[in-house]
Amino acid sequence: MMDFISRVAGEEAIVTIYRDRIEWVGAGVSIPPSLRLGASMIPFRLIHGVTARGLGFGRTALRVAVLGDIVEFRMLTRQAEEARGLLLRLESGLGQSAV
Repeated sequence: MMDFISRVAGEEAIVTIYRDRIEWVGAGVSIPPSLRLGASMIPFRLIHGVTARGLGFGRTALRVAVLGDIVEFRMLTRQAEEARGLLLRLESGLGQSAV
């Protein structure tokens, strides 16, 4: 549903938001989404909240709360706003019929 480049845990990653999960793999690996076997993943059922925190210089940290931990995706502010909106729609079930 949405792809973007982000810094996750201090490393560049290709992040994909699907209808049921968020998935990411190191950006140095140029493989199609269907073959991303080594990707990290967060299923939506484990997400407790989504917030954004401005970092300055046109960058924002999208923070996803998961089972007592927070995964932070650092990206351009415009992308963060779009990703946050999509995650909130999907989390509430409104985006399930979008794709």
